[in-house]
Amino acid sequence: MRTTAATSEVRGVVDGRGTTSRGTSTRRRESGRRVGGGRGRRETSSMMTTATRMTATQTSRCQRASSSSFASSSASSRSRWCRLPSASTANRNRNRNRSATRASAGEGEGGEAGGEAGGRPTAVALTRSVIERTVRDAPLCLALTVVAGIWAQALNLGGTFALALFQLHVVPVVAALFSLSVALWKFSCAYFVRTSVLRAAEDGAGVDAFDYKANLSRASPRRAWASLKESRDKFKALLALDARRVLSIAWNSLITVPIPYLGLIRLLDFAVAGPALVLENKTSAEAMKRSQELMYGYRVLLMKTAFLCSTVAAALLVGVIGLFMLAVPTLPSVLLPPVTPGVPTTVGEVASGFISGSAFDRVWVVGSPLERTATIALLLCGLVLSFLFTLGFRELVHLFYTETKARYVPQPPPDPTEKKPLFSRLRFWKKDKP
Repeated sequence: MRTTAATSEVRGVVDGRGTTSRGTSTRRRESGRRVGGGRGRRETSSMMTTATRMTATQTSRCQRASSSSFASSSASSRSRWCRLPSASTANRNRNRNRSATRASAGEGEGGEAGGEAGGRPTAVALTRSVIERTVRDAPLCLALTVVAGIWAQALNLGGTFALALFQLHVVPVVAALFSLSVALWKFSCAYFVRTSVLRAAEDGAGVDAFDYKANLSRASPRRAWASLKESRDKFKALLALDARRVLSIAWNSLITVPIPYLGLIRLLDFAVAGPALVLENKTSAEAMKRSQELMYGYRVLLMKTAFLCSTVAAALLVGVIGLFMLAVPTLPSVLLPPVTPGVPTTVGEVASGFISGSAFDRVWVVGSPLERTATIALLLCGLVLSFLFTLGFRELVHLFYTETKARYVPQPPPDPTEKKPLFSRLRFWKKDKP
């Protein structure tokens, strides 16, 4: 009976719960059966001393078995065995700490389309932010486009007048060189507008999208002229960046033919290289490396956001065409005659003809005045939509640059003593996790 009481007492102490109910009841029964209370108390104290020594011995063994703090914590004394954290638990803790670091970095810097509590932004929030930024920067970008068009047409019209004045336009070589120079100058003006749009998006970060007075005040022709003049210094760097990016995407696409997934990965990796080059004053190679660092972990999110933006643009285009079809029901049959006699023209056929421009040939010959007016209005709507779609794409790129930069956590330097296995080194398309 004494052995049973001692064993239950030892179990109660080792389990970390003090004297258990079982040990207490056994000790009380033993004390009640004995006549001398002092003897029972002495035996009970000796059993408690023995149990305490056994507990201390087992705790020291657990501490010697593990050097981690987990073995020396109070939680380990509640278990009969010395349990150590597994590798999966350590990985989960490390990933949780990394996510907390990224979230704190996002809260510190701040993003326009941040998720809940400074977390990752969602595709819906990013699409909403792209629409707001497009509305905000539309007046200034329109002024930039008009000024750049004046620059391009100045050379075109001025050169044509000069060649006609000196009768040089009849010389084939001179005419070909002049046409080539005009095309190159228009191409350069497009690059000037691209650089100015990125800088305008960066400068308008604190402007409300629906503050029309502030947005219109930014769209002054003088400001647009000065911005285009300042953007000329980035022309060569942007041209080199686009050449390197196209070559890299083409090469990686050829490697994985017939499914060019590496080319798609490279396209997403270099998505924010333009803003990095313009806004951080980097070279083309440094901008591509910087874009890879920022876009790591955000490639799928960029694809989702681009798909949502394309859906919004397609819905807007179809809605505009549908409104014109409701206003002028005979317009589809005039713009694009049916392929099969007796079958009316569908919305898709009208949309394809509207995009390609082949739908506007017959209206000037067989159309009524109302149909011609509707066609002119449709062309103006197409021009405005094309401008807004291009601007929205630029705003999407700059928005991802802003969001990824706000949440970027630098990767720790690699350990020079660590050697990667051969299979990991052969997977050159896989980037090491930070």
